[in-house]
Amino acid sequence: MKKSVSIFFLVFSVILGMKTSALAQDIQKYITMFKDISSSGELYAIQFDLFGENLKKVNKVSISVPKGKKIVLRNQLSFNRFLLSSDNMTFDEFRKRFPEGEYNIDLSPRSYGRFKSTMIYSFPNPVITYPPDGTANVPTHLTILWDPLTNISDLQLTIKTGSYELSNGLPVDATSFTVSQDLDQNTEYEVSLRATTTDFERNALVTTQTVTFTTGLQ
Repeated sequence: MKKSVSIFFLVFSVILGMKTSALAQDIQKYITMFKDISSSGELYAIQFDLFGENLKKVNKVSISVPKGKKIVLRNQLSFNRFLLSSDNMTFDEFRKRFPEGEYNIDLSPRSYGRFKSTMIYSFPNPVITYPPDGTANVPTHLTILWDPLTNISDLQLTIKTGSYELSNGLPVDATSFTVSQDLDQNTEYEVSLRATTTDFERNALVTTQTVTFTTGLQ
């Protein structure tokens, strides 16, 4: 009799686990940490993205960060997406509010799952070597250069001015980009190099370095 009861509870637990997994499968979460570098200094940001059709059936979402701080979101309106962000933080503010360590997202009812992620400040380090920040008389036919990057999953370059913007996705091993058309003369431009490191759960750390320069009269 005891053996039959044990087998019943084992089968029940397996079925319950399969049901919980199926409920949570539709719901996805991504945590992204950002670091922006410019002549003004460094600023940090974080974004929590939780979405999926089954999220409509979740009554409550609890997000806890290392050191025990927590936010609880009630879902009385049956949202299927929560997108939370905090930006423009100094490193001291960022480290205090969103330290390294384990981040937990708990869903209620519990059958919809729980997410755990360990976030470490392993930000990529894009360094533009040409043109240097603040340079004047830069040629209008421009090749932008930067140091090699390793362990990144995405690389993007953006060039913009008041009336012009060009964005390009690049191979992750690229170290240069030649602008296909000449830039305007005697004009201030902004170049941003954005590198992304992604973990196996698709959480990400993103660093963007931005420099400004002024073209010459060539």
